[in-house]
Amino acid sequence: RAHGEASTKAELSMDRGGLDRVPTDRRRHVFHDATPGVEQPDADIVDALVDAATRGLRATIAYTSPRSVAPRQITTDIHRLVTYHGCLYALCRSPHHGELYWLAVRRMESCTVHREPSGPLSESAIAEFLDDSFGLWTAASGKELVEIEFEACCADRVLAMQHHPGEDKELLPDGRLRYRLHTSAKYDIITWVLSYGGRARLVAPVSRRNELAKRAGLALRAHQTP
Repeated sequence: RAHGEASTKAELSMDRGGLDRVPTDRRRHVFHDATPGVEQPDADIVDALVDAATRGLRATIAYTSPRSVAPRQITTDIHRLVTYHGCLYALCRSPHHGELYWLAVRRMESCTVHREPSGPLSESAIAEFLDDSFGLWTAASGKELVEIEFEACCADRVLAMQHHPGEDKELLPDGRLRYRLHTSAKYDIITWVLSYGGRARLVAPVSRRNELAKRAGLALRAHQTP
């Protein structure tokens, strides 16, 4: 169940808005992580996002990206709210181009809900978008075959969890695990492999392997400096 101040306020907002009149496929629960040390999103913004998603209304968000000095105004449709690595994200769709993308709620400075209805979005379209990701993120480069080899000491841990619905796991005779997945995701794959230290090896594609080696080298140099 949702917990924390922001999600509680969001639930109250849905009650005030008449949740019983909202179509079932638009009802959403907001899972809000109240872990100490995690940046908490503004409760009023979460309230407005849930209102837009449940009632199928368009919204304008004042959003500050890592590369921008001042917030920019983004008019968008809100279709999902999810937590990822302790942070809350909104799955949005451009009303002009139909492009799906994620916005970090912690980077939103305001959210204004309009009376204009958002465009319809099927569950199959969302599933297709998420199928291309690993975690949340995708890349414009298109899907590639990712292959990772895990040492035997890590095999049980990887086998015990589903990291993606389309993954393929093969336990090798010597106890190592071969992991394959078609995805366009790049940095989440690299971060995942690096989290295993030298117990995981990114075999393919070569472009991701080279990027991983570069990042590992930077980390090594940083830790060798007194």
